[in-house]
Amino acid sequence: MMAFAKGQVSSNSSVSEIKRYIGVGLVNVVAVNPTKAEIKELMGYEPKEEPQYTGVQEIDGKQVNFARVTFIVKTNPEHNNGIETTQMMTYFIRNQYRRGSQTGKYQVIDEYNNSAWATEDTIKNKSQVMYANGPAKLIGDYRPAYVGEWELAHFIRQYIWVGSAGETSGFDYINGVWIPKTGDDLKNCESSFSVDEIQRMFKGDFSSIKSNINLQPTNEVKVLFGIRENDGKTYQDIYTNYVLRSNVSNYSKLQERIEEAKNNGGLNGRTYEFCDLKEYKVEATDFSNATPVAEDPFGAAPTTSPW
Repeated sequence: MMAFAKGQVSSNSSVSEIKRYIGVGLVNVVAVNPTKAEIKELMGYEPKEEPQYTGVQEIDGKQVNFARVTFIVKTNPEHNNGIETTQMMTYFIRNQYRRGSQTGKYQVIDEYNNSAWATEDTIKNKSQVMYANGPAKLIGDYRPAYVGEWELAHFIRQYIWVGSAGETSGFDYINGVWIPKTGDDLKNCESSFSVDEIQRMFKGDFSSIKSNINLQPTNEVKVLFGIRENDGKTYQDIYTNYVLRSNVSNYSKLQERIEEAKNNGGLNGRTYEFCDLKEYKVEATDFSNATPVAEDPFGAAPTTSPW
């Protein structure tokens, strides 16, 4: 004989419901490369082991050291349409120079986080980097950039407000020409890592990152929240390759970056919207025009019980 148990009072809420967010939000850094205990306190879950922020991976048959820099960031609901959420943003740096797969050119970087692409001969000869429309916007000496270096330095520069808000730092645009700043104005635009600092990261020393963030601990930066889909499940995503200063309201540069990445075959399964941060809602399927089922696949219920 079958029977029903007592059951429980119904509820409209779901304990397992996890909210996702999409759009541009203001975040503050609350931890850098957090410990297991800090993750438990700030994120609400406890990793099984202490997180490791260095390692080795095989690239083209070679063993290459890498460093991982994870920021725990939090939104202030007063600045984000009432949304309060805590998330992780992760950057990777590899002990390898960044080289374009199509052009073979290397990314180079100066002391002010300006970057360009140069041939191996240009770098060896320390020549001026030239493009078809003129010289690249670099100031003074430059060197090859490590994979992931520019993106990490860009995040910190925008977060602590060093130099200008755009991609070009240490220049003034005067009468249609980019003119390098001088003196203290130029020195105040310095925003790059030394080779020694980067090499220490591969050994687990992230003190330079933490000290830079602590220069302006209450600052905020604008980041792009998105949705990543995989195997029918949705995950929270934050685009790390380009961020905006907290007072920037024009998202066109950010949109250009996303479109360029997608055109190059990247960001598969990711969805972004260039608007103020909001809760992500899946649109309900409209069944109003659906074709009705002709027959009950189980047949009609009997009018009388055979028992």
